[in-house]
Amino acid sequence: MLSSLYTGLSLNPKAPHAPKAAAAIELWAEKRAQLENGEIDADEYENWKASL
Repeated sequence: MLSSLYTGLSLNPKAPHAPKAAAAIELWAEKRAQLENGEIDADEYENWKASL
């Protein structure tokens, strides 16, 4: 189950789309962390978001 510690969100693991939603949220959190850590810049982050 997705940790609410990092995102402030929680999912019902029994919900039909919970695994897919959890994966999407975790990917977003990883990209956001990369931005905050300077691994990617704001343009790269915005381009990634636009590609979804």
